[in-house]
Amino acid sequence: MKISLFLVGSTLITWVSLSFAQTAEDYVVPRTEWGQPDLQGVWNFNSSTPMQRPERFGAREF
Repeated sequence: MKISLFLVGSTLITWVSLSFAQTAEDYVVPRTEWGQPDLQGVWNFNSSTPMQRPERFGAREF
């Protein structure tokens, strides 16, 4: 009995907390005059991947 009461209580608490997490926001996606999403802004393409292979690996494939 204690286990089923615990499971029902846990399920109820989880369900209530998740229902609050899914509230809708009033955000409107900015659009261009043609109706497409406006993707203007700063796009950062920095990468930590080196563009040249270290010399210690030589011609080894993998």
